Amino acid sequence: MKRKKILTGGILAGILGISLALFLIFTLPVNTLTLDINPSIQVTTNRLDRVVSIEPLNQDAKELLEDFTLRDKDLDSVINDLTDLMILTGHIAGGQDNMVMITVKDDNVDPQLLNRVNQMIAAYLQNKQIEATIFNQSISYTNAQVKTAEQYDVSPGKMQLIQKLI
Repeated sequence: MKRKKILTGGILAGILGISLALFLIFTLPVNTLTLDINPSIQVTTNRLDRVVSIEPLNQDAKELLEDFTLRDKDLDSVINDLTDLMILTGHIAGGQDNMVMITVKDDNVDPQLLNRVNQMIAAYLQNKQIEATIFNQSISYTNAQVKTAEQYDVSPGKMQLIQKLI
């Protein structure tokens, strides 16, 4: 009888451990990409391409995202919603030279994800008949570089671009 209870407890503990491990594997942040137009917005996703967080990286982004609510955590929907919001607020406008920079950190780059986001934004803007140059970059940066970028109120991607230009 005692042996049966120990065996049952061990099995339950094993199932709980495996469930917890699977939960963590699929919900922890994996990919981080930054959308730089003028507002710089960092989007973090998990392994299932569900958006885990959206972070404003400068004052323009804070103002843009002030009333923004995440309706659907699907990456495609979030990118479309953010692009639409930037069009509605005039950050992306027709008849202008619109530049959209998508930046990912080297150590967590998923080339398929990056290409998919690039194509989503391009297709959405084309559908709205707005011309834009979209480019992506994969960079490495340290915590010190992130702090420097925060000090100048820019994203790490813009900071690296500025340093290259200098």
